Amino acid sequence: MRIFSVAIMAALLVVVLGCERKPQPAAPATSAAQAAAKQVAPGPSIKITRWGPEATPVGKPFNVQPNGLSAIWFELTASAAPTGMEGWFGETRLTEISVTQAGGALLVPTDLLKKPGRVPVYLVHTQSKQKYEIGMFDVIPGEKDAPVLAMKKWGPAVATVGEAFNKQPSGLSAIWFEFSGALHPGTMEAWFGDQRVKEASFVSNVGGNMAIPTSMLNKAGKVPVYLIHSPTKTRYDVGVLEISPK
Repeated sequence: MRIFSVAIMAALLVVVLGCERKPQPAAPATSAAQAAAKQVAPGPSIKITRWGPEATPVGKPFNVQPNGLSAIWFELTASAAPTGMEGWFGETRLTEISVTQAGGALLVPTDLLKKPGRVPVYLVHTQSKQKYEIGMFDVIPGEKDAPVLAMKKWGPAVATVGEAFNKQPSGLSAIWFEFSGALHPGTMEAWFGDQRVKEASFVSNVGGNMAIPTSMLNKAGKVPVYLIHSPTKTRYDVGVLEISPK
């Protein structure tokens, strides 16, 4: 009996050892599974409806908060609560922001306002890197700083002696112009030949217009049209109006 039992036990041990499974390495994830693991959910659908302020003179804080920083506010509509958001002022990520499903604010340090120029303001959803444009903020040159203006288009470029062109309700003729670049209000003059135009308007990064009395059109010829930054006497050529004889 004893010999039989030992033999049976030995046989069973062989069977058990034969059935034992060695640990197997985990099966590699399929490419589909890997792609699913890496997939990032998109950010919420956001639409900026209003925002401001949109400009400030160089170095001057705006909408100043108790901590001394300037605040840009914005209103929005969103498909979901916008969590995990970043606020950006140009290439600088802002450290103090608030964003809700109705709107929020970005706090801008004064040292970011030292240089004139046009700065994009936007939000970024951190996880998906989705970008939401708020608008373009203008850091306007100081009164004594000559603006950097680039003329784009203007007109009309032709007229006839003694005849109004692009006639306005006031009876004056209007020359319009477009340019890029921010300017300080009240520092620009409009000139038509050697005569300063009294009625003119200017808007940063848009352009403006000047109203020409018919009395300035009494002689055929080519008349330069230009702007002058009065504090520095810097000149910006708009174009040349050709006045033809009748």
